[in-house]
Amino acid sequence: MSKSSRSKVTALFVSFIAATLLTGAWPANPQRPVFNDQETVLTRARDFLQTIYPEVSGKHFFLGVSVTQGIDQSWRQIYAIRLDVMPYDPLSERMLNSPVDPKTGKRLPPPENSLLRGRVWFNRGGWLYQFEAAGDDVHDRQNQAVRDLVQSHPEWSDADVSNACKKAGARYSPADRDQFVQALHLEKFERFLGHVKIKSVEFDRDQLDWAVRVEAPTADDKDSNYTLHFEPFDGKLTAISHGLAGAINQNR
Repeated sequence: MSKSSRSKVTALFVSFIAATLLTGAWPANPQRPVFNDQETVLTRARDFLQTIYPEVSGKHFFLGVSVTQGIDQSWRQIYAIRLDVMPYDPLSERMLNSPVDPKTGKRLPPPENSLLRGRVWFNRGGWLYQFEAAGDDVHDRQNQAVRDLVQSHPEWSDADVSNACKKAGARYSPADRDQFVQALHLEKFERFLGHVKIKSVEFDRDQLDWAVRVEAPTADDKDSNYTLHFEPFDGKLTAISHGLAGAINQNR
């Protein structure tokens, strides 16, 4: 090929590249497009928190979300999603540049910035599979203090346990089963579990919480059994466990 011919080919190739970049007429990409405006398990996790813990909404709180999975996995299904409801923006001046104590000259620690934290799992069909929560919003510290007290008195009767709960400020002691059942409102869980039918309601003395066993048939799991756990102070949800033990079944 002559020098002039090579120059013409080069010019044509450069013109083709320029035209392609300007018009977007690149050959079809074999990968499917990814959209950043759709319902995902992350939006579902946010919706679950706002439904079950309405007190965290409308206050300009922040929600931190994180996922850790093997890099060699497909990532087409997200498993454990870690959640952290925070009163303050973690990147705000309040959190990153706290004031200095004028007496000591040392920087003061930033304020506590975790109101509710936990993990949630959804199955392949988008139904909630498992959940756990901790933090001030679900009275972690108060419940632990009463639990320690009760466990230090194995001789206590149920009436003794109820009295200890009441003295600590719990609204739903073992003696308040009827009031607790009336306050459950399990219909708010149906969006995430399916139609819920109560099988049993028992106070778990070891965990110092209410264990509500339910059956929740869904479109992709004809006979799902769950146990919902609620703390006794305000009756807030602290955990949901599926009836199946072990690792998540991707099809359930």
